[in-house]
Amino acid sequence: MTARAFPSPPTQRNKLTREALRAIWQRNPTADVRDLLWEIYRLQDVARQAQNVLTLVRMWGIDKPFLTRLDALDAALFAEPCLWERPLAWTADEEQALKRLSRSRR
Repeated sequence: MTARAFPSPPTQRNKLTREALRAIWQRNPTADVRDLLWEIYRLQDVARQAQNVLTLVRMWGIDKPFLTRLDALDAALFAEPCLWERPLAWTADEEQALKRLSRSRR
C-alpha cells in the first residue's frame, strides 16, 4: 500500500473553533450548512478517537519504521482545535488499564 501525499493548500487558513462554526451556522442556517456541520462534527469525533489510539500506541511502543508516521499524526492531531475544546474522555475501565500499562512499562 502506497501512502498518498496530499498537497498543502495554496493559502493557509485558520482552523475553525466551535464558536466560529456556530457563527457560520447563525449566518447561514440552511439544510446544506447543517449537513456540513454534522459531517465536521463526525470527523472531529474520528480525530478524538485517533488521539486516544495514538496515546495507546505511544504507551505500548511502536517499531522505529513507523515512528515518522506516528509523529506526523501526533502533530496533526495536536493542532486540531476540536481536541482542545472537547477531548474524548477515558472510561474508568480504560483509565485502570492505562495505569496498569504504565506501571508495567517502568
